[in-house]
Amino acid sequence: MDREQIIKAYFQTNHKYYFDRFNKNNNSGLIFNIWPALFGLLWFVYRKMYKQAFMIFISMILLQIIVGFVILYGFNVSFDEYNKSYRLLISGIVYITSFITLGLIGNKIYFYKAKIAINDFISKLDLDKTDDSRLAIIRNKGGVDYKTVIVIVVIFILINIIMTIIK
Repeated sequence: MDREQIIKAYFQTNHKYYFDRFNKNNNSGLIFNIWPALFGLLWFVYRKMYKQAFMIFISMILLQIIVGFVILYGFNVSFDEYNKSYRLLISGIVYITSFITLGLIGNKIYFYKAKIAINDFISKLDLDKTDDSRLAIIRNKGGVDYKTVIVIVVIFILINIIMTIIK
């Protein structure tokens, strides 16, 4: 079993795209990826980067709080005026910032995680197992997770329905 087989097994879906980008990304700067830009946290969960998705979620909340405080207190805006005029502006600032940032760093984070997982897998290669069982292990570490994405989308939909009913 060679390194190329392991990398392809890790990336699974679209492995040709990711194999080429993985090799290119190790030697270059940022590569913009439209999917993490558009889908944000869901793309990170889809790619099994749960810790990174959680950290980004917390960062986005903190960014909204910081921008809100700057507008509320820095520009001496009343809370009523803030609610009427500035909430949409703050959401827009956070969305645009997230869109650009996640589009630029999404692949970098994904490849960093992949590199660690692949190197860890290679260093702990169990010679007693068959190639198929070894590849199954790395496939399980990589690949995608549709189920968790669907659960998160359903939870967000339910929260929005509940919030609409409460209002």
